Amino acid sequence: MLVADINGGPGSSFPMWLAVHDGQLFFSADDGVAGAELWAYDDGASLAADISSGPGPSYPGGYFTVFDYAGGLVTYDGRLFFQAVPSSSPGLWFYDADAGEAELAADVSPPEYLTIYDGRLFFAASGSGSGNELWVYDAATGNATLAADIVPGSGPSFPQFLTVYDDRLFFALPNPSDGYELWAYDAAAGAAAPVAETLPNAALSFLTVYDDRLFFAVDAAANGQGLWVYDAATNTAAPVADVLPGRMIVYDDRLFFGADDGITGQELWAYDVATGSASVVADVNPTGGSGASPSAVYDDRLFFTADDGVNGRELWVYDASTGSASMVVDTNPGTSNGNPSGLTVYDDRLFFASWDDADGRELWALSPSSGTANEPDIQNSFALQAVPNPSRGGAVLRLVLPAAVEATVEAFDLLGRRVAALADGLMPAGEHTLRWEPAALSPGVYVVRVRASDGHTATQRITLLR
Repeated sequence: MLVADINGGPGSSFPMWLAVHDGQLFFSADDGVAGAELWAYDDGASLAADISSGPGPSYPGGYFTVFDYAGGLVTYDGRLFFQAVPSSSPGLWFYDADAGEAELAADVSPPEYLTIYDGRLFFAASGSGSGNELWVYDAATGNATLAADIVPGSGPSFPQFLTVYDDRLFFALPNPSDGYELWAYDAAAGAAAPVAETLPNAALSFLTVYDDRLFFAVDAAANGQGLWVYDAATNTAAPVADVLPGRMIVYDDRLFFGADDGITGQELWAYDVATGSASVVADVNPTGGSGASPSAVYDDRLFFTADDGVNGRELWVYDASTGSASMVVDTNPGTSNGNPSGLTVYDDRLFFASWDDADGRELWALSPSSGTANEPDIQNSFALQAVPNPSRGGAVLRLVLPAAVEATVEAFDLLGRRVAALADGLMPAGEHTLRWEPAALSPGVYVVRVRASDGHTATQRITLLR
């Protein structure tokens, strides 16, 4: 449900960089008066700090799009640190909740990829005559210093996707002559060095720790792309899956991400270290890519954004216990996008920014079990499960509907062609079982999709064996 309409009416406050600090939810927002400034939510939203003092914005956390990964708010030394760009003093800022004030911590270019490592705050920034390099702020001294001048002088190295792994700080580093490389900064040695090269002229992104290894995306237009892994134990990097992942999240002992294999379009994938393979786990839009992107783990389930081709881009959930995906809430009913973003767990609820045509882009929240019309009970949301799966000869489909609706249940192949119509009509609330006996179909992977008249949908992949 909508929990704070900060800009009022159809105007948007554009909440960004949601983060929990000192028992409150902090974020950047624009109320239409002070500009984009630091706000806090605790049983209501209020302006925490007007850094630019007046209508001019300071953009705490960053002024890029809501889908950017370089900015953000980070708790360090009991304070909330972030980049801010007021016209007077752009740089690294912090907010002290006890004092209720924001102060400039370091006069550097707006810092990006703020990451805590070795008891200090590291980030990428420019300052004191250096280009964009690796910097560090130490609360003990209150000073920011250059940690590694990788390209000496005024030339930049642009460290990106800072991630702590193996007691080192890893990051992707563009090499002007040969694409990106994987680097690491070692606090014990006080130096940064390259640790692995991938493909020539390749871009590295989305560094994520999983299974005691460092996974990342490699995109080389002329040489291939895929999911790669660096293992500190062997000091080697190698590809593990021939798909290009987006943002990655660990859930259910697997690594989840959005990817496009050239067949299903971009859908929700998972890499399982137990099998050493990656596969699609939710084909939200069987007739085209849904642009699935995992965003947060909450209520023991994985929440992600996707466009099923019917309801626009909205909030979905994948449940590992059932292996099924369903839309949770349609913040902007109809075919228009809500584009939920910034999913953050606070006060046992899932907060996020989303759009609806009446209120603009504002702050929303979802509870695990509310039972109200405006805030869906996700414990009783649409659920679709196939048993057995994989199946030989047939499967039983278990469908749970939270309310009576007109619904269609159809099966598609991976090319988006409908191969079976299993149900079409009014279905009462509760659990339903449907028998699917695809005797004439070839072995392979198929997708069963439920579409309801109230806009809800659910999908389930079924593997048919000989």
